[in-house]
Amino acid sequence: MLLKGHIITSIPATALTFTITKSISLSLITFLVSIFIDIDHIPDYMLSNGRKFNYKDFVDACIQGRYKKLYLIFHSYELLFSLLILFWLYNFNHLILSIIIGIAVHLISDQIANPVHPLSYFF
Repeated sequence: MLLKGHIITSIPATALTFTITKSISLSLITFLVSIFIDIDHIPDYMLSNGRKFNYKDFVDACIQGRYKKLYLIFHSYELLFSLLILFWLYNFNHLILSIIIGIAVHLISDQIANPVHPLSYFF
């Protein structure tokens, strides 16, 4: 999913976080996490295209899927599950909840919008 799509899908997630936590800062964390989880595309781009980073080429590579191999360490249902365990262990900490909501919205959006195998976001 493109940046614009992630911004649009993160708005309801941000509102949900605010409804639960009543915190603008935690809501902002959800918004930022749901968008910037895609930062894990940068190492994949650089491994496939050399160390020189070009934003326009980076976006084109993401859209066209020009990667030799994808690792996407933050695009993982296992990471989400691990955070759910931490959320429970730390007495339902709202910071962890904000991150969980952001990651979950991003993963679900990607799973629906991208032409990927149903198990793509599992390690």
